[in-house]
Amino acid sequence: MRAFMVHKVIGWLAGYVTIRLRDGEIERFVNMCRYKEIPLWNVYWDTKRKHLYADISLKNFWRLRPIVRKTHAVPIVVKRHGGPFLLSSIQKRASFFAGLILFLAGIIFLAGRIWGISFEGEQYHTEESLRRFLNESGVYMGMPSKGLSCTELAKQIRRRYQDIGWVSVEKKGSCLFVRLQEVTLMKEKKDASSAADLIAAHNGKVISIVTREGTPQVHAGAKVKKGDVLISGKVEVIGDGDVIQNIRFVRAKGTVVIEGKKEYNKYLSKTYQKHSLEKHKKNVYCLRYQQNRFFLHNPLNRLESDRKYAIITESGQLCSKVIPRSPFYWVKTSYQEMYSKKMVYTRKQAKKKLLNLHREYIRRQEEDGYQIQETAPEFQVLDSGYKLKDTVIWRSSHHKYRKISVSERKKQKEEIKTDGNYGNAH
Repeated sequence: MRAFMVHKVIGWLAGYVTIRLRDGEIERFVNMCRYKEIPLWNVYWDTKRKHLYADISLKNFWRLRPIVRKTHAVPIVVKRHGGPFLLSSIQKRASFFAGLILFLAGIIFLAGRIWGISFEGEQYHTEESLRRFLNESGVYMGMPSKGLSCTELAKQIRRRYQDIGWVSVEKKGSCLFVRLQEVTLMKEKKDASSAADLIAAHNGKVISIVTREGTPQVHAGAKVKKGDVLISGKVEVIGDGDVIQNIRFVRAKGTVVIEGKKEYNKYLSKTYQKHSLEKHKKNVYCLRYQQNRFFLHNPLNRLESDRKYAIITESGQLCSKVIPRSPFYWVKTSYQEMYSKKMVYTRKQAKKKLLNLHREYIRRQEEDGYQIQETAPEFQVLDSGYKLKDTVIWRSSHHKYRKISVSERKKQKEEIKTDGNYGNAH
């Protein structure tokens, strides 16, 4: 039985055919094959049709010509078996089998990666923040699942988020499931009321002052300079007989409106260069991998070296939806011929441009919190250009803080103590 199986396998690898004989001296044909040591197997006689069927190896099939000439029994190939005929069939359908192999390779490749990450149990921490942390830890959609350790990932999450009491990471197929349970932790809040003085951020005049905490150092109508103390963080506790009983240091709080002015000057030359672009673009596409670029052709062959070009480059990640960290990028570079022409501003054009720049300056000041009280732009024509100047009157309640150091606090308290019984009022 074993020898038969070996013979069958070897016969399949070498190839064999099933033949049919219906004319000539069939019996003599079989006897001559036996005499020539040409083996035939699976011999079958169809009594109704008077046909003989048999299997013969591909090598011996080509040795039948002398026997066919003598017996006039022509063998007709009914069926082909074995590797040689299979390879021939594959060659005829090469594109089909190539697509099949690529499809199977793609399935194997995709099955070995993580394509879904889901979270359960998050309340305080958002899914976006958790997903961002996983991405920083090297866990992202499209990554190979072979090197992923669920236990190590769970430890990293617990180390990163102290308010997560329990976390479970499970990998099922191409999906990663993160289940967690948050706990409420009492955190020590930072003292935001550290002792500090409220100081002026600009030079100007005090319009109004409202003190909520601390000691005011200026009054409405007073002129101040940048850095002057507006509200002090030192509060003296006065007892009977105007005696200082104690001294406290707080974070000064209040609203101080200061009015000031800024000088605005903008110059515009009469002549300028106007740059224009041709309508026709020359687009060049390439594939970039790390620092290497692969072009279909040399882009410099289509450009004139003595001309100027505006170069616009667009790029994006290749297959970003499938592989978020794909190292391949597509790059589109557009070359557009550029030429310059010397132009001269008219009075009307220059005034319009300078006023637009002035309005943009005022808008930025208002966005920064300044309340514009007065503005009177003045347009001037000079020999070589145009000028717009203005004195902008503004009001602002923006101020800065200057921290009162521990050594400064001790020094002031010691000065009070030297007067006896915390000293007398000055």
